[in-house]
Amino acid sequence: MAGPSFGCIADIFDAVAARLAADGNTFVFGLGKYLLSQRGDPNAGRVIMIPSDKPSKLGAPRLMGGNPRPTYTINQLLEIHCWAKAPTQTDPATQYKADLKAAEGLRNVVLDVFEIFIPGAKRGGMTWVPYVGENISGVEVVALIGVDIETPDVTYELADGATFNPTVELEFTHGSSNPADFTFDTGQ
Repeated sequence: MAGPSFGCIADIFDAVAARLAADGNTFVFGLGKYLLSQRGDPNAGRVIMIPSDKPSKLGAPRLMGGNPRPTYTINQLLEIHCWAKAPTQTDPATQYKADLKAAEGLRNVVLDVFEIFIPGAKRGGMTWVPYVGENISGVEVVALIGVDIETPDVTYELADGATFNPTVELEFTHGSSNPADFTFDTGQ
């Protein structure tokens, strides 16, 4: 099975957000680089998805045919920033380990949704933990993934909600439109 096709990053975000909510996840899930400066409370868990500033690869269409047909595929790179903070520990080293485990768990939940529901999510894959001093509280884990965006041929039209509504009724030469009224001469 080829899987779903997405035409833009916003559609991918909406699909992932809907799946995360359906699975009962309550952490904050946002889209946009401007949210990086608004890190918020890591106790609740926070995930920010942003288009990467690294170049994305163009390729042949992943899917063939269709209306509109895809003309090429962009393997768009996305950065997934995950922040989490575990309950307070007495030892700073234990606290860091607990925070890191919570952030990695958050990253894994989000990446599982991408892996299952979004085509191309393994390409470009990397993950890292930014410098500890950048966080006021909790730990941040970042994953870089690629997702397939299908670019449609704009000369084709999308048939959203189209219904077949014939306006011309078939008429036979003897005036009837009922096929039962028509007899065939087989010549025998």
